[in-house]
Amino acid sequence: MTGLPDPAASRAVLIGSAGYRHLAALPSVECNVKDLAAELCDATIWGLPEQHCTQVLDPQHPAEVLDPVNRAGEEATDTLLVYYSGHGMRDAATADLYLALQGSREHVGYTAVAYQHLRAALRDSSARRKVVLLDCCFSGRAASTLAGEEDALAAQQRSRARTSSPRPPATPWPCPRTASGTPPSPANC
Repeated sequence: MTGLPDPAASRAVLIGSAGYRHLAALPSVECNVKDLAAELCDATIWGLPEQHCTQVLDPQHPAEVLDPVNRAGEEATDTLLVYYSGHGMRDAATADLYLALQGSREHVGYTAVAYQHLRAALRDSSARRKVVLLDCCFSGRAASTLAGEEDALAAQQRSRARTSSPRPPATPWPCPRTASGTPPSPANC
């Protein structure tokens, strides 16, 4: 594929989960989503029409995340870009990646969106290019979902440039808290 993506034939879904009932709030996430949308729609950067850039803020249910991705995937023929910013979580038994929602709870996977479901929505898209940007803890776990029958290590190495963490830390679920119970800095996550 050569050339830049055609904005008229492309779609973006920007998902930001900032407020939580059971996890630490991430107040900067909403600004991240809005700023990224402005950049993607800027004619000097990509020029994506505003109606082709869906923002999903503080989703409560998996359908609020997956339905816009499915819809954008059906509409896009050139590029489909999906961005998630929020808490990333790992399943305690399988270490699979989950994307946290407002009501997500530690070690309760059904309260979050399984990354494999997001990946399935992307796989079913008619877009020729698919880009996923994960701005969350444990984003490197997406590589294990991408691996399928391939070598998992090779898949993880390919996905490093597209995730915010090169490999998951040893601690399960949301970023560990410090001894005082306060949320960690990004360096600890």
